[in-house]
Amino acid sequence: MDAVQEKRLIKNTLKGDMQSADKLIKHYYKEIYAYVYRQTSSKETSMDITQEIFISVLNTLHTFDSKKASFRTWLYAVASNKIYDYYRSKRIVFEPFDISEIEIADESDFTQVVETHETAKDAMRILVMQDKQIQQIVGLKIFSSLTFREIGQILQLNENTVRTKYYAVLSKLRKELEK
Repeated sequence: MDAVQEKRLIKNTLKGDMQSADKLIKHYYKEIYAYVYRQTSSKETSMDITQEIFISVLNTLHTFDSKKASFRTWLYAVASNKIYDYYRSKRIVFEPFDISEIEIADESDFTQVVETHETAKDAMRILVMQDKQIQQIVGLKIFSSLTFREIGQILQLNENTVRTKYYAVLSKLRKELEK
């Protein structure tokens, strides 16, 4: 979808055209779902949060300002906030690790998968202890591969500030995980 089509869909959605809203949601659904899933590792939770994100987008679309950010950037800001709200409401409860969902060729692969998962869980425990902004920076960088510039636009921060905070938290994570 090009920028002109997107702008037309947003305009029509604001006028109450549900077909335009549906097209807009369908265009971004898989991308946002994947972003949420990478942070929750749960199909059901990801589906629920993604649904909440798009409900929120439709309810607050009138606040979107294309002069401040692209629609995609604004959408990621909404998604990032919803994910943060989810973890805050759960008081850092992690989804159980379902080993049956992973295809494993041999025993050494199994060990590596479990060790990698445990390290990731430890990293997530450390990350959720950080402030919201740090969590959002890491989530947007790692789980969506956004640039520091895009993250800065989403969080309304200078690109260099985002870069500095990102590398500082990675250094902190490395030190904590080495303990």
